[in-house]
Amino acid sequence: MCEKPPHTSNCSVLSVLSVTSDEKDDEIDRAILETIPSGIGRRNRQVFELPRALKAIPRLADAPVDAMKPHVRRWHRIGLEKAVIGTEPFDEAWIDFLHAWPKVKFPRGKEPMIAILERAKHSPPPAVAQNYEGDGLRLLIAICRELQCASGNKPFYLACRTAATLLDLGENGHVKAWRWLTLLVHDGVIEAVKRGERGKRRASRFRYSENE
Repeated sequence: MCEKPPHTSNCSVLSVLSVTSDEKDDEIDRAILETIPSGIGRRNRQVFELPRALKAIPRLADAPVDAMKPHVRRWHRIGLEKAVIGTEPFDEAWIDFLHAWPKVKFPRGKEPMIAILERAKHSPPPAVAQNYEGDGLRLLIAICRELQCASGNKPFYLACRTAATLLDLGENGHVKAWRWLTLLVHDGVIEAVKRGERGKRRASRFRYSENE
């Protein structure tokens, strides 16, 4: 026999009502429209982008997942109307959303690499960074340290193009990022655990080696 659902407090009810109102909400509209698939076959990817967009709205960040159902249903309906979602029933999109909602750690605009960059910029620089003259190279070392902290005992991933973007190296900056990473490996600041596979678009894995 199924157990009866636990009693829902008035506060919980009000919380749900506050985020499922039928009133027009520009932030929710934007989150829905920006994550609509661009074509058939992209629904599965975009239904995982929808919770990231919704959680970026502060009042929805800690909302119960059931409060999101009307928004997911509207997202699905618009996708059908635009013919960018096939005839798959709403239930499948809702199941995917249920799995994705609790797993979102970084809402849109708060991606992990952005947080890593901010910590690298505002934390005391690694002692080994003083061995290098360039500010960009010093910042790269700090980024590697923060990536290692975030990865724990496991190696961290870092692609040359990602490094170039974080360091604002401009056009073809990935070449300079590659040169800097090669230097840091040579000097023992980082260890190249596994090189990236270009054809498979996999970033290289490194381990930060400095002991402070």
